[in-house]
Amino acid sequence: MSADNPTGPVPTWFPLRRQLLDSSVWEEKPIVRVLWVTLLLVASEPGRRGTVDITLRSLAGRACLSPEETTEAMAVLTAEDPASRTKHAGGRRVELIDPARDWGWRLVNWESFQKYQEAAAKAARQKANRDKNR
Repeated sequence: MSADNPTGPVPTWFPLRRQLLDSSVWEEKPIVRVLWVTLLLVASEPGRRGTVDITLRSLAGRACLSPEETTEAMAVLTAEDPASRTKHAGGRRVELIDPARDWGWRLVNWESFQKYQEAAAKAARQKANRDKNR
């Protein structure tokens, strides 16, 4: 099944950049870091294409946070971050898919994350081929 098929298998892994440990999000409270990694995981599911189109309560459940903690952490992730390496959208990490509702988010830098993910997968395939042909 294709990656665009939401009924297909969920990938068993996705790469996290080690750079995350040096990012401004890593300097935030643990609930913000937990929510950020949860958003990355959910947004990487087949068919989502960088979106997390679920309610806040559902997101809280996936992150094992209370709705209040999730709201607090989401406020940080949707706010401008002057310390962000990425200046797109004022350094915001997340924005609402539809400003007319208060749930459902899009990861602002998803496309660059996806390019990194594809490059990492390609490098892993090439390494496996080299190792196999030795």
